Amino acid sequence: MKTFEIKGVGWVTYDKDPDHCSICDRGQVTQPLGGFMVLNKMHHMELVYQCSSDSCSRLFIGRYRGSSSRFELVSLTPCTPKPPTITDEVRSVSSMFCEIYEQASAAEKHGLNQVAGIGYRKAFEFLIKDYCISICSEKAESIKSAALGQVIQEYIDHPDLKDCAERAAWLGNDETHYVRKWENKDVNDLKALIEISCSFIHMKIRSKAYISSMQKKSK
Repeated sequence: MKTFEIKGVGWVTYDKDPDHCSICDRGQVTQPLGGFMVLNKMHHMELVYQCSSDSCSRLFIGRYRGSSSRFELVSLTPCTPKPPTITDEVRSVSSMFCEIYEQASAAEKHGLNQVAGIGYRKAFEFLIKDYCISICSEKAESIKSAALGQVIQEYIDHPDLKDCAERAAWLGNDETHYVRKWENKDVNDLKALIEISCSFIHMKIRSKAYISSMQKKSK
């Protein structure tokens, strides 16, 4: 447990200081520089911190909630979400997927859970359609205008990728519809299936490159 004196309030007890800077995600923090208490239906406390990294040194706020006897850290603000890892191979297939996926991830990390899933669904459609266009360029216009499920069935030949992509489409549709069909699944399952699909695409591109660059040598 930690204590800090807030001007006009006195000494308060709270569970912990943040273990990282919410802006650069790297620097450690020291003691709070100041604090403020909000008393309403719930007790809220905010403590100001400064990042210890010389390359950052920004101020940010730790938001606490609790009672007059103890407060617990619940969030940090402002927050600069760390972008998800996307391989160069996947980036080469669909730059729009990367842009939308990163925005959806940022929305989720900012607590915008009701719109993040819609963003992931849109990102996935760009990933699958752009990938299919990359392997069937002569069908580009048909792929662009077709429904996602139709594209998955007609243009993806790897059975495991097809099965995972189909299920990602199901969960993605749940994020956009009023009634969910898969009540025991959520946006985390959608993200997992998107990551699996990215891994398949990454593998296909890498393996094709090696096969192309290393032809069998004659004896």
